[in-house]
Amino acid sequence: MKSTSKKPTQKQIIADLQARLHAASDELSAFKKRAFEDWAGEYFGSVGVDSGQILVADPCYVETPHFGPDRYREACTASDGDGTGPMCGLIDLPSVGKYAQAFITATADGDGSASIYVKRKEGSKRPKRITIVLP
Repeated sequence: MKSTSKKPTQKQIIADLQARLHAASDELSAFKKRAFEDWAGEYFGSVGVDSGQILVADPCYVETPHFGPDRYREACTASDGDGTGPMCGLIDLPSVGKYAQAFITATADGDGSASIYVKRKEGSKRPKRITIVLP
């Protein structure tokens, strides 16, 4: 007995392959997202960026008398400068007779908001890792 099913047209084959490729792409994207979140942790929120840079520091070292306009300009130079340097760096933050350092970096695309992810220490609420996704 001969089969009565029709052979798919080239257009049908292409449409089927495109649908399979789209489904595979969606699966890969979902896998990447799960892998990132497994490593980076839960989405915590976002931080506004209006100067095109982010500062990571202990809050006790960022005191108004010590972090005035001159310190801000120094920070900007460390993270931006003329655009030929590393675009990130450490800056000294003098506070109460001792020095600490803060990390400052330019963002990838300037202003916007940076997404913050927190990975917590197992069995604890304490953060073990923070991940900052720059705008």
